[in-house]
Amino acid sequence: MLKKIPIIMLVLIACFQFACKKETEDKLELELVDLPIAIVTSPTSVEINWVTNLPANSVVYYGLTDVLGDTARDEEERELHTIILTGLASDTDYYYMVESSSDYFSKIPQSDLLQFNTTWIDTVSGDLEILSEPDVVQIGPVSVEISWETNYPGNSVVYYGVTTTLGDTISDNEERQFHTVILSDLLPDTVYYFKVESKSDYFSGEPQSTQSQFATQANEESYMVYGWSYFSQGEYIDALNSFNDAINLNSEYGPAYAGLGWVYLRMENYTSALEDFDTGLGYDITMLVIYAGRSLIYLTQQSYPEAINDAQIVINADSTYQFEYAAGINYILMRLVMSQAYYATQEYQLAQDQCDMIDPENGLDPVLPGTWVVNDVTYDTYVEALLGLIQYLVLQQGGG
Repeated sequence: MLKKIPIIMLVLIACFQFACKKETEDKLELELVDLPIAIVTSPTSVEINWVTNLPANSVVYYGLTDVLGDTARDEEERELHTIILTGLASDTDYYYMVESSSDYFSKIPQSDLLQFNTTWIDTVSGDLEILSEPDVVQIGPVSVEISWETNYPGNSVVYYGVTTTLGDTISDNEERQFHTVILSDLLPDTVYYFKVESKSDYFSGEPQSTQSQFATQANEESYMVYGWSYFSQGEYIDALNSFNDAINLNSEYGPAYAGLGWVYLRMENYTSALEDFDTGLGYDITMLVIYAGRSLIYLTQQSYPEAINDAQIVINADSTYQFEYAAGINYILMRLVMSQAYYATQEYQLAQDQCDMIDPENGLDPVLPGTWVVNDVTYDTYVEALLGLIQYLVLQQGGG
């Protein structure tokens, strides 16, 4: 008699089989698209080119015998692979094979064992030419890969800039036929103009492409730049919009919540400011700009222990702290927050300790009435003088 398998077990088996099938489908296989091509670029160097169906690293094994023995590699993952072997013996046969692998795709394909000879023919006639217009591939919000092909090996130069006069240059003096140049750390959300050029020590001509353009993408960092710029100029609505644009791209981007918090703080919307500061710390607990902002709000709300705690976090992490987008928000202000909070809780010695760190020459002494003078004003009690000192230092600081 057959045993009945419970329905729940059948469901689990089906789910497991589906998951295994899905994992197999998702794990794409890496493959070599064509046989590698070896191009002699000088009497002692050879350029090896091949293509894979997916991005992967580049490895060439080579040697004077089929045992190989030498290796050249490039860990940058790409589909169009170029490895240049240098320091070779001239007029010599070499064996080689190529390999590519990736952390993201299964299989490590290798080519068959192949050969090249380093015999250099320096009587080739004709000019160096760019065979087609450059191809631009966006590899990140602020980085692109520009590639082109020449009929003979040459170097790789890209002229680029944010105007048609260009102005910036990046080059690679290795001579090759398949050229790839990466432009990185570009301005986000910006149109760039560019053209490419190649020239060679062995071939005549210095061909250039026509001038073209590409645009980088907006990213969280770019919106932060815009947001803080608006904040510094007091344009708080525009700042809010920019910080929210960053959050729309990445809802877990802590610095954008820090920006929102500071805008709301300046608009005296302390409830919203605290909410955004707390959200930002939920994603990144190291942001001193948030602790600095919260300490000011807590002081305003008479939450003195919390104000002291946040200001102390800032001082402990950076004893010379300075907020980049507001000159008055710095380590001195944090000590003033603590001095005011300690004064409010009648911890006068701790309050004066903070004042002494800001102004070691203030001379205030609780047991010497003759020292109870601040900014040419004489006070009847030490407590009044201490308050006068705190107020004087706040005015000197500008209040943040």
